[in-house]
Amino acid sequence: MPGCVRSQRQRPAGALANQIGHHVCHGGAVPRQPTAAVVLPQEGLGRRAARADVAGQVPGGGGAPGEVTGFFLDITSDDKDRMLAFYRDIVGLEPFPAVGPYGLKVSDGALLHFDTHSDTRGPAKEPGRVLIDFFVEDVKAERERLEAAGVRFFRKEGIEFWGGIISSFLDPDGNIVQLCGYDPALDTTRNAQG
Repeated sequence: MPGCVRSQRQRPAGALANQIGHHVCHGGAVPRQPTAAVVLPQEGLGRRAARADVAGQVPGGGGAPGEVTGFFLDITSDDKDRMLAFYRDIVGLEPFPAVGPYGLKVSDGALLHFDTHSDTRGPAKEPGRVLIDFFVEDVKAERERLEAAGVRFFRKEGIEFWGGIISSFLDPDGNIVQLCGYDPALDTTRNAQG
């Protein structure tokens, strides 16, 4: 199955854990396509740690011209209730009512939202067109937590040459979702530079 590689030079692990990055899918039957990644809080996907109250705060605004100050991924589905329930109740993302009943907070400045669209019917026709990447501290632990909730993974802790550790599954609409981590000891590009 496909993996992801950084489309830009690899940053140190600390920066990787605090950025919204872009990846390029490669391998398998999935064509090369740009994808969006979202970064999760340090405690991972589940609701395990206290979070600041963000009611009424919507990412964006206040930045310099051309500066990205927030990220809002709107996924359309013919069953937005099922998608919301999956990402909220199984994946463990927090509701974010400031953007309506179908909004979820991924991390500071990054939101996920579900909606309908007249062109969206049935499962994803090209599951690899957009990969939803969640960077977490412990890929294996998050995979095991999701598996215990019934999520089936088609890739488990695959290693990428840039030091990535990736476990992949499909959401209810057939979109590819990936748990991603980074281990500098596995980064052959960094190790080759000396």
